[in-house]
Order: sequence, then C-alpha cells, then structure tokens
Amino acid sequence: ACIEIVIKKYGYTHSFEKKLKSFLGQKQYNILNFEAVFASGDSPLDAVKPFVLDADVDKTLAEFKRLGFNLAMLGNNHANDYGGDALVDTLTKFKQAEMQTVGAGRNQLDSRKVVELVYDEHAYAIFNGYWYRNPAYNIFDFYAKASKAGVNCLDTLMAADIQRYKKEHPDAKVIVSAHWGTDYGDIHSAQRITAERLTLAGADLIIGHGPHRLQPIEYYGQTPVLYSIGNGVFNNSGSFKQLKVPPYAAIVRLDLSQNQLYWCPIYADNSVTFWQPSFVSDVDFEQIRAINPAHFETVKLDGEINAVVIPF
Repeated sequence: ACIEIVIKKYGYTHSFEKKLKSFLGQKQYNILNFEAVFASGDSPLDAVKPFVLDADVDKTLAEFKRLGFNLAMLGNNHANDYGGDALVDTLTKFKQAEMQTVGAGRNQLDSRKVVELVYDEHAYAIFNGYWYRNPAYNIFDFYAKASKAGVNCLDTLMAADIQRYKKEHPDAKVIVSAHWGTDYGDIHSAQRITAERLTLAGADLIIGHGPHRLQPIEYYGQTPVLYSIGNGVFNNSGSFKQLKVPPYAAIVRLDLSQNQLYWCPIYADNSVTFWQPSFVSDVDFEQIRAINPAHFETVKLDGEINAVVIPF
C-alpha cells in the first residue's frame, strides 16, 4: 500500500487517530514541522530537486485544526518547493486558519521572526531554521533574501539573532528547532558545529529533525541537544529496513512549569505501522533510551507512555 491509497480509503484522520491525537490535547500548545507547501501540479524545481512535496490546503488544515495544532514550523527543505509565491500563499493560509508560523517568511527579516510564548510570567522564544546547504542556496534558491520569500537559514544570522534576543530578554529561555542532518545518517559534524555556535549565542534547548531517524541526545555545556527526533507523521514508506536503521522516532512534550522535556519514542516505520505511529513498548523503550547518556530519568506519561526526562 502507498499513502495515497491509505488516505483515499481511511481519510486524513488515519495517521493521528491511533495514539497521537490523545497525546496532543486541546488545552496544550501544539507544534508541528510542516514539510510541504500548499500547492499542486508542476513545481519549478521538479527537474532539479529529487523530492518535491505538496499538500492539499483544505484537508490538511482541517485536520490540523481538529487536532488543535497552534504553530507550523517551516524552516526546512520543503517549504519552498514550489517557489516564493506558493510559500507566501502557504503562510497566508496558515494565518487565515489562525495558526502561527515560524522559520520562513516573505523576506529575510520576516523569516527570522521568532514565536514568543509566556507561561507563568516566564518567556520562551522559538527559533526555527534549515541548515546551510550549497544546492539549497545555489540551485534551489531556498533561503529568504532581502526582498525574496524563503526559509530561515540556521547557519547565517541565527546566532546573532539569539545573542540579541538574550541581551534584551536575559531571563527568557531560547528553544531552537533545527532542520539539519543527512537522511538516515549518524550525527553530522556540521550539526555539532552549529549546535556549539547556537549554544554559545544563548540557546537553552535545541530540538533537531531532518534525518528521518533518531539520533542521540548530547549536551553542549548546560544545553541539551536532541540531534534528531526523526519522523512524526510522515507520508513516505521510509528506508529503515533497506538501510538497517532502527525504525524509531520520538514525539516530545515540553512541561514549562518544570522546564522539562519528555522524549517519547514511537514506532516510525510506516510499512509496519500502516501509517499510524504509536508509542513503543516497555521492552523496546529500554533498548531505545540506551542510545542516550544513562543519567536521564524516565517516567510514564498519561499512565502508559514511556518518556525520558530532559531538564533544560
């Protein structure tokens, strides 16, 4: 089966319905990484970019609203797959649906804007961007420029932006959502270099994604760096078996009252889950959490979901 057949038969609610819907909760602030653009038909990048991803605007937004999503992160390698006009239209559609966006914009200044949350009088700022890649800059023209729509670059002005933000808001926590890394690969040296730069600038927590797989959690100083949490709901069959990569990912929940992150592993191989990710068993959890430093505590959320506890 492929995702088109699954969606046609079971609808857009299928992937979230089994376990993830109840995890999100309507009273929480829910965030997703949106790896597509609201468009259809031919893309100007079809001839040069291996994977070009689009989404049906009405059905997608209806499902996001049903699930209670508040923020879409667009600082990734697909938000500009149909060019600047389609990206601007996507930003507009999210706004009309009363969802916030971060990580892309109508121009460079717009793409660098952060989303600020205040909980119990404490401020949190979410930064989002896509790492610098030569083809993305020179062939796909993906990054936002002075007067051109695009995605925010993780490796150019973000460190300075974080530094400036921290100077103006010294008590705020800075959370960086980083789209980086190689597909199904181990931690790339460039990920570590960027993590160091952003941490020195003032990042308090870095949550990475992009490699489609779990990568270990490491610390740079006091800052936890989740190099990759892998795929959540992703409409691709995946290459876990072919590449002999463990078929897991993680959904994370942030408890701002405690400044703690809960790292909750899920089964991510769609050929096994039939496009319905679910949380891992107790036995698998013990094996998966061993990829991280041993000093993390564990807890069961909602009575049944295994989680690693990461203070930040």
